[in-house]
Amino acid sequence: MPPGNTVLVEIAAQTSNRVVGQISIQGAPDEDLSFWITDPSNKTIVQAGRPRGRKDFAFTASANGNHTLHFSNSATIMLNKVVSYSYTLYWR
Repeated sequence: MPPGNTVLVEIAAQTSNRVVGQISIQGAPDEDLSFWITDPSNKTIVQAGRPRGRKDFAFTASANGNHTLHFSNSATIMLNKVVSYSYTLYWR
């Protein structure tokens, strides 16, 4: 992820679906990257701040629609980051 950029990843979920996942950040210093998740109305539902290394996350969808993972490398102007993520969507 280039410095100064924000990347969005959308997860289509329905009400009561459970999403469980993790992110992994590589690049020095890794604490420059911010991570949060918003619901379809753009309300923050997970605020992970500036996680280091690996971070687990989970939420239950309270509305139908796209829930968005936000990865922001805007705190640095010189250093790239490598961010990987995985998640599982549980239908309920």
